[in-house]
Amino acid sequence: MTTTELSGPGMTGIAPPALRGRVLVVDDVPANVTVLSKIVQILGHEPIPAAGGEEAVEKARASRPDLVLMDVMMPGVDGIEATRRLKSDPATRLVPVVIVTALTDSDSRKRAAEAGADDFMTKPVDALELSLRIRSFLAVKQTYDELEAARQRAAQHDRLKTEFLASVSHELRTPLAAVAAAARALSRDGGSRPENVARLAPVILEECSRLGRILDEALDFARLDAGVLPWADAEFAAAPCVESVAATFAAAAEEKGVALSAQVRAPGPGEGTLRGDRDRFLQLLGNLTSNALKFTPPGGTVRLALARAGPADAQRFGVTPPAGRGLVLVAVEDTGVGIAPENQKLIFERFRQVADPATGRPSGAGLGLAICQDLVERFGGRIGLRSSPGQGSRFTVALPEAPA
Repeated sequence: MTTTELSGPGMTGIAPPALRGRVLVVDDVPANVTVLSKIVQILGHEPIPAAGGEEAVEKARASRPDLVLMDVMMPGVDGIEATRRLKSDPATRLVPVVIVTALTDSDSRKRAAEAGADDFMTKPVDALELSLRIRSFLAVKQTYDELEAARQRAAQHDRLKTEFLASVSHELRTPLAAVAAAARALSRDGGSRPENVARLAPVILEECSRLGRILDEALDFARLDAGVLPWADAEFAAAPCVESVAATFAAAAEEKGVALSAQVRAPGPGEGTLRGDRDRFLQLLGNLTSNALKFTPPGGTVRLALARAGPADAQRFGVTPPAGRGLVLVAVEDTGVGIAPENQKLIFERFRQVADPATGRPSGAGLGLAICQDLVERFGGRIGLRSSPGQGSRFTVALPEAPA
């Protein structure tokens, strides 16, 4: 019920916070709310006014503030009872509550502590002391929120890893079962029937190849996760790599009835070179091309394109090349099923799988695009996606050219 007064040297020289917080200011005297809110605003935070304990509890539950400045002597629900309610509610129990009151007796401090208050200040309020308390509690709250977010990410990572292991187990069993069935069929006739050999040998080879791809992805993931992925450091030209990948997948595209092409703009002297691991660059392009073919129906097209962005255009791709150098731009574009907007960020996460349109089931280990993103980052570049359901997808990789 008393009016808040400010004492001390004031707020001069107080730097604004790195992050903006939300502070619930509770007092039944409007002048007190105005004074405390002004301090909160000077510190760069957002004040949320409340004229009493009942209103404070309602606003805290609705707005989830980062800190509460609570008066005690208020009609109806006083500050002690309001604090007790906040601290007993799972939704607000971790929000720090600082009691700001004219009461100075030890009994009031004891009651505030028993209610769960985190700190106790008496009026008149020293502006500098209050500002330091606010900054301290908000810093602690921010740290807690970051730790909680990290805990949730770790829990999600563990859950996805469990799902990944279950999925890989299933994916491994499928080709193994096919190989075993083909081997049993061959063993029954001792390999004496050429037509069986001709029919089943390709099945064995294809399923073994599929098994190898799954194991390679799992091994690369383990190496990336441990930070021990082998990485060569050499300068190489990007154009021959794009042409090589197009040639590698030409037969698979023809067999599926997909038109695969490569468009490579001839680089100028000293342009279009990268520094890093050439085999990993081929792996990156191979993963993107394989995905494009998988999700493009017969009669569709897949196009690989290589271009260059000069130093003046590099900034819009979010990649900073060495001085005087540009970017190597590689695009893999298809006319396939496309990717729903809600999945476009998720597909770069590890263990995320998208259903194969041919089977309706997830295919592979769910690591291909996550590995692509990791490889792009190792080259110092960025990967982007533009896609619309039913209209296809375009993945663009921007990598800095090798230093001159």
